Amino acid sequence: MKTLILFDVDGTLIHSNRNDSLSFAETYEELYGKPFPTIDWHTYPHVTDTAILQSVLEEHFQRGCNAEEIDLFQDHYIARMQSKRERDASPYCEVPFAREAMERLLEDPRFCVGIATGGWERTALFKLQYLSFPVDRIPLAGADGKHNREAILEDAIQRSRDLHPQISRIVYIGDAIWDVRTTRSMNLSFVGIRVRGDVELLHREGVSHVFCDYSGYEEFVGAIDAAVPPGELSLLFFR
Repeated sequence: MKTLILFDVDGTLIHSNRNDSLSFAETYEELYGKPFPTIDWHTYPHVTDTAILQSVLEEHFQRGCNAEEIDLFQDHYIARMQSKRERDASPYCEVPFAREAMERLLEDPRFCVGIATGGWERTALFKLQYLSFPVDRIPLAGADGKHNREAILEDAIQRSRDLHPQISRIVYIGDAIWDVRTTRSMNLSFVGIRVRGDVELLHREGVSHVFCDYSGYEEFVGAIDAAVPPGELSLLFFR
């Protein structure tokens, strides 16, 4: 039997000091000639690239978008991120030791690894491949054709089960409040990453284990083994 470790991407495996978020907003303004409302993702009904683009188009033009339009948006979004990286690559980093931790998990027979991101698959791969994450060995599910994060995690879990039918337990690794609330709604165990160091943000949401990076690999694996769905802390302390 195996434990499936599902990783979020932005803020969990990689970070760009909000440059990727700014690229998303600038791409929208380039294509649609309207100011992008905000990159404070908390203000959107669902924090996925598809839902955010749909929400802003509905606000400005009272319409949604089709697959061809999303493909065009991705083309321009990736080109903008690439241009920024060529000018200054310093903001585009892995969360310290994230790639090493992923590679060690892949070699451990107790675990299998997947990725579930609120971004689109093509843009997530673009970001991860730049930092040499072993994405060719990992099933990845993104926001393509999906508006909410629950659907993305369900897709990632199914893709992982297709490769590893012996999965008996699932732990999601994420950094944001919406990651916590998604796993709570799905009753999935959770381990938090807060590269900015503000670990109390997730502790207040009921997350038992939160790290700033992956430098303590054995401690991180111990947290995976002990992880519970967010909100079950009272059971941990009163058993």
